[in-house]
This record gives sequence, structure tokens and C-alpha cells, in this order.
Amino acid sequence: MRRQTDSNNLADYPHVDLLYPSNYLKGADLDGEEVVTVKAIEPRHELARTDNTKERKPVVMFTETEKRWVMNKTNAKTIAGLYGPELTAWIGQRIILRTEKVSAFGKVHDAIRVKPEKPGARRGSGGGVDDALAGFEVAETEAELTSAWRALPKGLTKPDLDRARVAFQRRMQELRAPRDDETERLETLDPGAPPEAPAA
Repeated sequence: MRRQTDSNNLADYPHVDLLYPSNYLKGADLDGEEVVTVKAIEPRHELARTDNTKERKPVVMFTETEKRWVMNKTNAKTIAGLYGPELTAWIGQRIILRTEKVSAFGKVHDAIRVKPEKPGARRGSGGGVDDALAGFEVAETEAELTSAWRALPKGLTKPDLDRARVAFQRRMQELRAPRDDETERLETLDPGAPPEAPAA
């Protein structure tokens, strides 16, 4: 996240919008894709318009910045697709923000968009494994469980991959147990090869 500055150094202003500070998050504030954590949501925040009238819009606060983010319907629907429609369930969740060029009112703007995927783990961090383990637990069919396995983040460490494999095998056994009395041993359940690490 780019920081607001009072610097007189031109290099501190990579985007023209940064010349005009705002209390609200805008595309120029992002430095590539940014992972942020939802801290609070204000459903009807009062905003002043340029014509001196006021309107109410939903705004989101993040732990990573003091700036508020005015959330449009497109982004709200994307977050709902990730974490469900209940706003209270979004608190504490992480989302990925990015910029996208959009045309509006005859001009092209750098709009903020929510990436339609949950943040994965950076190499060796383990955060994505915890998300995957939660995905394994809520899987209700073998197909959903296999899909959750295939969604594992790339580049996991061996301990993280081993944890995920054990959790997958245990959940697969649970899913198969009510259907029949098969006695297949845990060791024979194998989700297949882990996702390939990205090429260097």
C-alpha cells in the first residue's frame, strides 16, 4: 500500500492521483495486488459529492490502512462469492485488491476491484494450508474434497503438504464411511500429486 506523503520528491508520486490526497482508498494507493483484512463495514456512510449534495454508500475499513474504501456493488458481490452474503462474516477475512482500467463518465479510471479468489499462502507461510484444511472440513462430497485439494496453493513446504495430505485422507475416509462399510485403510487414500510449483 502506498503511503501518503508530504514529500517534495517527484519519485514519491508515481501516479497523478497521489498529488491529491484523500481519506478514501483509490486505485493509485495500491502497489500492485494488495492483500487486506476487513476490519469493519459501515453500511451507509455519508459522502459529500462535488455538487455539495450528500449520498450514502457502504464503506469498508481495513487493518492495513486508515483510509476507507467505498465499496461498489460489483466488489460487494465478489466478496459475497468468497465469504457468503452475511456482512458480519466478512469481518476478519482477507481479500485481494487490484486495479483495473474502467470507463465511466467519458473517462478511463483506475478502479479498485476485488480479485475473485481467496489469498493463498506465500511460499512457506502455512496460511493457505489452514484455509485448505477448512475447505476440506466443509466438503460434503468426494468431488468437492478433490476440488479443494486441487486448489491448494503452489509452492507449499513439505511439512505443510504433509499436513494437507493427512487432512485430505481423513476427510475422504469420513465421507466414504456413511456410504458403505468399506475398510480401505487410510494409507491407500491418495489425492494424487500436489500442485506443481511455479516455474522460476
